[in-house]
Amino acid sequence: MTELFPNAVRGVAQGFCYNVGRGIGAVFPALVGFLAGRFGLGGAIVIFAFCGFAVMLAGLLLLPETKGRSLASLEAPAE
Repeated sequence: MTELFPNAVRGVAQGFCYNVGRGIGAVFPALVGFLAGRFGLGGAIVIFAFCGFAVMLAGLLLLPETKGRSLASLEAPAE
């Protein structure tokens, strides 16, 4: 994912994305416990599995493919 950001902000952007993911991940155990009271532990885990799968599909569909492209071509503004 790092090649999606310009060189000038690549380190900051990668650190931001990494730490936002950690922050969201820190909330999930409490949410699983909350949902387990309503849907059971298996149901809570299935809900979060589908949420994770949906986020992965959104990223797959919305982010550009960078395989085989040089960093110089990624730095050029999109036309």
